[in-house]
Amino acid sequence: MLGLHGTLLGFVLAALTIVLGYLNRKQFQSLRDSKQIPNLARIYMASIRVHGIGVVLALLGVVYQTGGRFQALLAWGTLLVAILAAVRLMRVLWATSLIVKHA
Repeated sequence: MLGLHGTLLGFVLAALTIVLGYLNRKQFQSLRDSKQIPNLARIYMASIRVHGIGVVLALLGVVYQTGGRFQALLAWGTLLVAILAAVRLMRVLWATSLIVKHA
């Protein structure tokens, strides 16, 4: 889970960097005119936040391999965050596909 969350966090950060880097191009004029850039930023930042939390929880799960209640809570927390991260990732992919389609 640690590797998966770390990889997906890197993907979302890279996608955000690419989109921000190309926003000034003429192909993105319709996106700038639609005033949806703050919403787009919120979509990416929500995904970054959830993947970051997933990285922290998975790292804690690797460090604290003592068994018992704390590790079970970490496992359930990591699972719930992974489900939420998957939903957030799908939203990022949807938003990115719309950007690419209209560019």
